Amino acid sequence: MDLGRPHLFLNMLRVFKHRSAMSMGAWILSAFGACAVPGLIALELHAHQIFPGTLDQLVRVAAAIFICAAAIFGTLLATYTGVLIGATAIPAWFLHRTLLPIHFGTAGLGSAAALLELLGHRIAALNFLGFYAAAVETGAFDLAQPR
Repeated sequence: MDLGRPHLFLNMLRVFKHRSAMSMGAWILSAFGACAVPGLIALELHAHQIFPGTLDQLVRVAAAIFICAAAIFGTLLATYTGVLIGATAIPAWFLHRTLLPIHFGTAGLGSAAALLELLGHRIAALNFLGFYAAAVETGAFDLAQPR
C-alpha cells in the first residue's frame, strides 16, 4: 500500500535481481510472510490439539520448520532497511553502507530484548542479548566516526 499502487509490489516479484536492493527486499518480505503465516497457523493448530496423535506431532514439526525459516528471513528483513538506505546517493548514508545493516539489526535485537524484559521475562540469555546489542551498536558507532 505504501507504493500507492499494490500491483507494483507484484511487478517486483516478476524478476529476481540479486544486485537490486528493492528486488531483494520484495523477495525477503514475501519469503518471510510465506513462512510466518503457515508457521503461526500450524502452531495454533498444535496448541488447540485439533488433530489426534501422530498428525498432531506432524503439525508440531511443520510449525517448528516454518517458524525457524521465518526467523531466518526475519533477520534478513530486520537488516534490509539499512541496506536500502545505504544504497542511496546521500553521502552520509552511502559512506556507512556497510555499517547500516549491522546497526539496524542490532537495534532491532536490542529493542526486542528490552520489550521482553519489560514484559517480565527475566532470563540471563535475554539480558546477554541486550548487552550484546548495545556493545555491537557502540562499536559500529565508533567505526562510523570520521578519523
